[in-house]
Amino acid sequence: MTSLDEREKELRRKEQEVELLKQELLLEKQALEAEKRQMQITQQESPLYPTKKYNAQQIQPLGRKLVQVGKFVVFVVVGIAMMRAGLFLGIWIARGAIAALIAFVGYKIFLEEKGD
Repeated sequence: MTSLDEREKELRRKEQEVELLKQELLLEKQALEAEKRQMQITQQESPLYPTKKYNAQQIQPLGRKLVQVGKFVVFVVVGIAMMRAGLFLGIWIARGAIAALIAFVGYKIFLEEKGD
């Protein structure tokens, strides 16, 4: 009877080993599938684009045009500022001229001595 018991124990031990091997294989398979899915996701997320060589001749006309536009904008802003300052100065000059004209007319009418 001991031999039957020993055989039965041996069979159970071997069945347990087989079950453990099956579980290990299943875990390895799941790990490989997960790694495969991760690689697919990585490939989908980061597509590669072709690179282009820098061409200075295409950029230079744009730079020249930007410099011209910048000069024009500065010219317009300075012109407007000068017109505002000129208008302010012109108003004071006109007021001074009007005051001088009134003073001259007043002098001629009231203070100038007549030679008659």
